[in-house]
Amino acid sequence: MATSATLTTKRLNQACAYCDKLFESQDQRQCCSSLCNNRFQAAKRLKHLRYDAMKKIAKGMPQCVNCGCNDIAILEVNHIERNVTEQERRNSRRFYIDIISGARPTIDLEILCKLCNWLHYMNALGYSGWLIQWQPQQ
Repeated sequence: MATSATLTTKRLNQACAYCDKLFESQDQRQCCSSLCNNRFQAAKRLKHLRYDAMKKIAKGMPQCVNCGCNDIAILEVNHIERNVTEQERRNSRRFYIDIISGARPTIDLEILCKLCNWLHYMNALGYSGWLIQWQPQQ
């Protein structure tokens, strides 16, 4: 007597990578819907564009020009003279693409960590005397 084996797939509850909503999945999907997937993929592409733009500005591996911090999660592009156009403020994707392609000069840009960028802003307002040091954990 032959028995047929049936393959059952277990439905797993997992959190959507974009909105954190729980959903059941039998496959390797990361998102609960095609809308969340599109937004998640767009965010990943923007993250890569940001990193590539920072590498171009830094002329190598990005790190803070003040303290040497190299944690990409806290690095930012700083406008040295604080002359940000409205278009750059509204569309960071286009800003990064223009930097990578060379359409936007990088002479007035630098890479700073969040703390040093805050220090730059405070110095522009007239507050001074602050010191920031980067000491990576070992």
